[in-house]
Amino acid sequence: MANENDDSIEKAFQALSLNTKTTEAVTLLSDASKTHVEIRERLADPQTLKSLIEIIECNLSESLPTVDRALRCLGNACADNNSGRDAITSLGFSWAIQCLRSDDEETGILTTKVLYNICSDHEGSQQQCYREKVHLELVRFLNLDAVVESEEYTFAVDLLLWITGHKAALEPTLDEPLPDHQVAALLRLPRLYADQSDLDNFGSLVESVLAFLRDTTVQQQIVELQVFMGIWTILELVEDRGTSLDPEVEQDAEDLKVLAPLSTSLIWCMSDFAARADFAQAHANEVLRSVPNDHQDGDHTAMEVTGLVDRLIECIRDHADDEFDAKRGIDGSLYTAACETLGNLLWGSTPEYSYLVGEEELHAPLFRRIIRSGNGPSVAAILHSICGLLIQLSRPSRKVREEIGAHEEALAALEILCRHEMSQIKQDSVKLLKALGKDCPRNQERFTDLAQEVLQAIRASNDTTMAGAEPS
Repeated sequence: MANENDDSIEKAFQALSLNTKTTEAVTLLSDASKTHVEIRERLADPQTLKSLIEIIECNLSESLPTVDRALRCLGNACADNNSGRDAITSLGFSWAIQCLRSDDEETGILTTKVLYNICSDHEGSQQQCYREKVHLELVRFLNLDAVVESEEYTFAVDLLLWITGHKAALEPTLDEPLPDHQVAALLRLPRLYADQSDLDNFGSLVESVLAFLRDTTVQQQIVELQVFMGIWTILELVEDRGTSLDPEVEQDAEDLKVLAPLSTSLIWCMSDFAARADFAQAHANEVLRSVPNDHQDGDHTAMEVTGLVDRLIECIRDHADDEFDAKRGIDGSLYTAACETLGNLLWGSTPEYSYLVGEEELHAPLFRRIIRSGNGPSVAAILHSICGLLIQLSRPSRKVREEIGAHEEALAALEILCRHEMSQIKQDSVKLLKALGKDCPRNQERFTDLAQEVLQAIRASNDTTMAGAEPS
């Protein structure tokens, strides 16, 4: 520190302690602390930090320039200084929440930079931010048009990831539901930043959303608010980013390694949602849009549906003939998700949806997809989901099962499943054959030889496994 400035620096620290001439004090100290480590260390004193927080809170509605300088003092004090970070964590983060709520977006952006300095590689502050729900304020902040359009949103994105990363340990299930608007705002984030963000930021936003999608309280809210398609949109964005990548290019291959687990996690979340009883109940009218004549009472007959079920059917039809590149690792994610979601939804529903076979002929594109997918472990997830859906489609009646079994591509598709190199798919094919043959002599006759073949292959595989096992 230059000697000629010693006196003015001391007077600035005195002004902070006495809460007088604070604007001049924080202006001087914010500038001097940029280059002088000893000043940053003095700013990290707990009492000085407390004074800076008081200045911020008192001037938010009075003098934003003073708030700006005081925030810069906080940020400089905590830059690579764990003692300062510990001290400010003990004081709490209500000041940060107030700043993020300011009508001035620049104040909010500067606050995210200060929080970044505090929370970077400092789990204690990250955890305290979670306890004080700073992450919810960041979700709101990141939804602001001015922030979306700015080039400095990345600090808030990183903070959100760090803070929500502690949810599983601190609060696996929320003590109280999120405000409804927060649920919608959370699901919007990946879409809002899909175009302008790089893969790291996009991936961080998806991970932050996933931290809440795994919470049963949030799942219930999403079902009740009927915003499940927000998750579908996120998966669409993930797959869209992947389709432009070439797995033979080194950087693209690395990017795909980021996208693939995100895709898998989203599919599992969607499948879990669809298996919930309240999810089936919420979409019952969509599933039961036509019912047998002896059940027609005017409630569900000829219902016009434009919701989730139609979207899933559309996906299954539109992508039945797509070329999926196994090397990309995420091709077919939407198709898998559609089959998983619809299959689990039907599993939880009354089996009065024969129209899916009789009118929609949904089994046809499923058989085409199996034939186009062929063998190999890379398509196992798709084939597993298709088998599950076909089993559910077969539930309503023997007539439906006969229609599925009589389709011109049924045998070719079932042969692929039964002769697949992976034992899981062979097991799935056995379950499917059993479902199609239930009280249905025609299907039993059609597929007897195939059933015997796959059962024999499974037994042979089990015998080989047992023979190769080491004695215990």
